[in-house]
Amino acid sequence: MQKFSLNLKPVFTFRKWTNAGYGIFRSLGKLIRIAVLVPVYLMFWQSAEAQTDTLNVDEIQIESTRTQTELLQLGKIIHVISREEIENLPVTSVSDLLDFTASIDIRQRGAHDVQADVSMRGSSFEQVLILLNGVKLNDVQTGHHNMNLPVSFESIERIEILEGPGIREFGANAYTGAINFITNEGTANQLKINTLSGQNGLFQAGASVNFGIGKMRNHLSGDYSQSDGYLFKNDVNNTDFQKFSIFWHGALKFKASKLQFQAGYIDKGFGANGFYSPKYPWQYEQIKTTFGNLKFSTNTKHPFQISFSFRDNQDRFELFREDRYVRDGNYFVYNSVDTAVFSKGVYQAWNYYKGHNYHFTTTSETEIKQNFNTKFGKTSVGAALRYEHILSNVLGEAADTVAVPGEPYGQFTKAKERVHYNIFGEHVYQINKFQISAGANANFNDDFNWNFSGGADILYRISKNISTYISANQAFRLPTFTDLYYVGPTNLSNPDLKPETAITYEIGTKYRNSNIYAHLAVFQRIGQNTIDWGRLSDTEKWQSMNLTELITKGAEFSVQKKFEKNAFVRTISGAYSYTTTNKVENNYQSMYALDYLKHKAVFGFSHKIWRNFGASWTVKYESRNGTYSRYIDSEIQTFDYKPFTTADVSVFWKNSMVEIYAKANNFTDTQYFEIGGVQMPGRWILGGVKLKLSKL
Repeated sequence: MQKFSLNLKPVFTFRKWTNAGYGIFRSLGKLIRIAVLVPVYLMFWQSAEAQTDTLNVDEIQIESTRTQTELLQLGKIIHVISREEIENLPVTSVSDLLDFTASIDIRQRGAHDVQADVSMRGSSFEQVLILLNGVKLNDVQTGHHNMNLPVSFESIERIEILEGPGIREFGANAYTGAINFITNEGTANQLKINTLSGQNGLFQAGASVNFGIGKMRNHLSGDYSQSDGYLFKNDVNNTDFQKFSIFWHGALKFKASKLQFQAGYIDKGFGANGFYSPKYPWQYEQIKTTFGNLKFSTNTKHPFQISFSFRDNQDRFELFREDRYVRDGNYFVYNSVDTAVFSKGVYQAWNYYKGHNYHFTTTSETEIKQNFNTKFGKTSVGAALRYEHILSNVLGEAADTVAVPGEPYGQFTKAKERVHYNIFGEHVYQINKFQISAGANANFNDDFNWNFSGGADILYRISKNISTYISANQAFRLPTFTDLYYVGPTNLSNPDLKPETAITYEIGTKYRNSNIYAHLAVFQRIGQNTIDWGRLSDTEKWQSMNLTELITKGAEFSVQKKFEKNAFVRTISGAYSYTTTNKVENNYQSMYALDYLKHKAVFGFSHKIWRNFGASWTVKYESRNGTYSRYIDSEIQTFDYKPFTTADVSVFWKNSMVEIYAKANNFTDTQYFEIGGVQMPGRWILGGVKLKLSKL
């Protein structure tokens, strides 16, 4: 079998997937182009001049983490963001990058990856699985921590987005989809240095190096960034942040096998201005995440893989930011110097506050998988053992007191653990122009007993460039420890929650030739026991609960056109998604399930200016269903989300070694809210330099 290798080409293109076992899919042969874009171009540019590179669809192979199949014969939508696309979009953070995918709803509470919730196709932020090189990163405490990626933005080689349930590929919690971040394996010796600065005291500096030690290839990166914050009120700002991360990815290759190593760490602190309570805006959060993985895989006729991974996440949440308070015994006393900054009465009840919330979660997983390729098709079977544990002073069950690492006043007084046993199997069979794939997953948990799920896809190859498919897949998600145990001034816990389940039906079609990719999909998801925080009136507390039934329907369309290298226009793209969810009861107030992105449209355009100068533009429109609260004049006021449009632009000069760029994010200075009453940044201008040295 031909070896896989990554050979990146100009903007918005990539050639050949690596043979990493963590790839959602794998391809051989000619060039493929994947992105999102506007329907009219598919009609008008079908006969455009040929590209420098061409596509032979019959030679392309793609692979989920279970089995392998051809590109146009996958019965689901996969969206891939290549490194070239990352470099040419006017973004400097993972959250902003994902926001240009129409099916994804990124709800940021702070800029530059400070904190973001990821939803997909009208889901909640708990229902999307996040992976780093195929290793699960979802946090058992809360989905708010799922995007604590211990890796720098510049180290991400590509992003693979599975739209729709991923239970057959990844097991529990891939409820509505999965996002896999793929990093550089260090295949070629290279040094990269990057720095940027901008408004609001923004500064970022990072470096990465690819190098070899004998047969072992390595990628090592480090990154630091900070900002004074973007939201000032009476000379006070609580949207500042500091972040530091370091990451290593190594690979030791043998004749028919490979051993991979990964390790990462991120430490970030940020002003959480009204993140979780509009009444007390001066919140703060400090998060430290450590990640590690060891994986062995074979590249034989019947590939085998075994993987060991762990993830630790330590969180300190301050309802009252400590650098504005002083400790008086067991209480925090507000620093009266700044009293005039806040509305009268906001902090009248501050003295009930006896300390911060502390959490430390640990997850570890061992997975083994065996593939079989026979004349009867392709089969994958495997098993996994996963352990989840939390120490906290808020979540879990009463336990012995334990000191919080690095926190002189912090003590853990509660704990909880649970173990998952998971077995899975999937088979793919092809006959003539049809391909049928089916799989099942069984999960046993010591708290929730057995949960079974599975599904099937049927795809028909209409022609060399067009395929259509229909699928039905079931998924489930276990409650987080926050869902089960959180109690607060306005919240009640529910330790009797059940796992949520859903079955999703989808029909779609995909088109691809040498320079155009387009897809259209329609889906319906029927959720049972959907987990939500809700209440029946404004006077009641929010409580986690299982909704009997929640039906979500949606449609999405995307199309991309790429032009030849010397053309003025390089790429043009656009996508649109529509989602609607039924309301359970007329007087039911939902915190998450009925608060979703209804309409989203994205348009992108990149072009040449002169010689090595170029520019890229993006425009995004969002219309959201739901309401949010703000604390104004000592009262909680409720508002409907208003539709908004934002636009970003990047102008750059680059050659093979140096790139100099300037970017204007939200250059129309639109005021908008993505979640709660957290106001997002207005116009933010920044610039930077990237240096790449390939001969080391």
